[in-house]
Amino acid sequence: MFFVKLGKFAAWAILVVGILKFATGFIIATISDTPETRIAISKRYLGSQTTGEAIDQGLMIILIAIVLGLLVKIAQK
Repeated sequence: MFFVKLGKFAAWAILVVGILKFATGFIIATISDTPETRIAISKRYLGSQTTGEAIDQGLMIILIAIVLGLLVKIAQK
């Protein structure tokens, strides 16, 4: 029972991190004017080369959270 609760918490935490990374990458991509500033901002704040890379990483993190959440649901039954 402990590991199911831990897995549920981890799935929610990973989902929040993925949504934040996706949203931040999308916001930086739409706000900044030139490609050079987008690259500089994403390197500084997102830890990726471009905003598109950050958006892709965010989507992958969200997918991992969904899979973990499904595994937790299976473990509950």
